[in-house]
Amino acid sequence: MRKYLIALVLIVVSGLFIGCTQGKIEDTIAAFETAVNADSTDDIQDVLSPDSNFYITGEFATFLDYFDGFRNVHYSNLDISTSGEDADVYSDGTYNNGSTPTDILFVMKREGGFLSALFGEWDVLRYYDYGDFTNPVWQKLKDKAVPVE
Repeated sequence: MRKYLIALVLIVVSGLFIGCTQGKIEDTIAAFETAVNADSTDDIQDVLSPDSNFYITGEFATFLDYFDGFRNVHYSNLDISTSGEDADVYSDGTYNNGSTPTDILFVMKREGGFLSALFGEWDVLRYYDYGDFTNPVWQKLKDKAVPVE
């Protein structure tokens, strides 16, 4: 009987942990959507991982400029897959108030150090759209940039 009780407690705790993780990821993606729609460099900086190429280069405005012709954006039908400190989130996305459907991939990273499994935040590491999950938006922007001479 004792083994069953312990197993039940572990199942409940695991369920709470998974639900909490998914909720935090959903909150981050909602904050990402809000930051893009508000064209807010401060807010997008808050949801991008410090390991993101956008964060490293400080090109937040350039990243938000990518969405200038696409606003408003909306993400739905999140399919979240976590593995340790990383998560892949596939989403249906719409640009231009729903007139441009697109398949989205968010690559997420858990931040927070010690006890991050319980209290860490999830940030966006890479963002892909239009079903092209080999070239993140950062790479698309970098490839379009004109070198300064």
